[in-house]
Amino acid sequence: MREKYVGPIVLFYANKWVLSKKTHKFWEETSEENGIEDANNKVITILEGIIDLLPLEEKAGTAIPVAFYFALLFRSLSLNLREDSKIKLHEKLVSVLHLARHSDFLLPEKRNGSCSAGSSLEVETMERILKMYVAGKRKIGSKGQTPLRDLSVVADLWDQYITEIASDPSLRFEKFVQLIEVIPTVDRETHDHLYGAITTYLLEHSGLSSEQKTTLCNYLECRKLSHETCVHAVQNDQMPLRLIVQALFLQQLHTHQALKDCSDSFRYMQSSELAVTGTLTPNSASPYDNCPPSTTLSNKEYESASFRIQALEKEIISLKKSLQCENSAKVPSFRVMGLDGSNTSRRRKPLGQVRGCVGFGSMTWGSQRCAGRLLKLFRRIGLLRKGKGKGMRK
Repeated sequence: MREKYVGPIVLFYANKWVLSKKTHKFWEETSEENGIEDANNKVITILEGIIDLLPLEEKAGTAIPVAFYFALLFRSLSLNLREDSKIKLHEKLVSVLHLARHSDFLLPEKRNGSCSAGSSLEVETMERILKMYVAGKRKIGSKGQTPLRDLSVVADLWDQYITEIASDPSLRFEKFVQLIEVIPTVDRETHDHLYGAITTYLLEHSGLSSEQKTTLCNYLECRKLSHETCVHAVQNDQMPLRLIVQALFLQQLHTHQALKDCSDSFRYMQSSELAVTGTLTPNSASPYDNCPPSTTLSNKEYESASFRIQALEKEIISLKKSLQCENSAKVPSFRVMGLDGSNTSRRRKPLGQVRGCVGFGSMTWGSQRCAGRLLKLFRRIGLLRKGKGKGMRK
């Protein structure tokens, strides 16, 4: 059967017999011996069979929703699955990880009255899956392929995930550093969410030493921070002085580049106007007013050029008609033999008596070729004038 038919059946069956708390409770109550153990054994048997039916590779994310894989993963944490079944489930999650949302990731749950992100089974499982994903991408990259297309997406999801975990007061400094290092710093296209995670951790753990703060901020690269994040970093009292200085320097570079781009755009538009009209508009606006001004100026330039091209085309057409009329008036008379054998001369009427331009049938081939050459010459003159400022008509 095709995956698109198998997937919904597996999903429906798993929701009823594995994920449903009602079914689990019913098995506990109807069991003759140990209700909890008997119910768990039934769920384990069904879940291990479902894991074998789940699709692989790119089919995994199209046939079944990614959130369903995380629901099975969460259910498996409270069951004693075989190790090979756990590995299979983790591998199938790795294949669809780039299609997930950070809200799908497993957050720490209270177990035995405590809920610590540092020792949480959910966090450890997610860390293991992320390490498998990064190792797989590195293995593909060693073969000369392009493995990092989806790695930046997963890195962004992971940074959002550890941002939520960072608010746990019981999360140790070493564990938090370990979670950051799951994704290499170079594989992150943006450090905005990583900055958010570090800021959240610093706010919740105000007793950190300056060395520990510096260690955390060493994972940040100011070049990979957005403009808004840089502004926030400059005003963040929790950040060490070294990072604030780097953010200030980057802001200065951004401002300098913005002003340079704005000024270059203004100069380009002014030079274009000079090339089209031959003069600059008086009282030109400042290059920094409504920066960049390229849209308005380019529209005016386009309309001016379009008007001159249309006027030039009309003038060329008018010259073409005049040339045809002039050539037709100079065509020599031709003689037609009359019925009586005499020659009858037909001469053209004077140019003033001609009602319209004669057609090409009454023109000699020599005059047509001459007219064609002249028209080509006029077209070249028109193109040349258009390139030099189009001063033909003023």
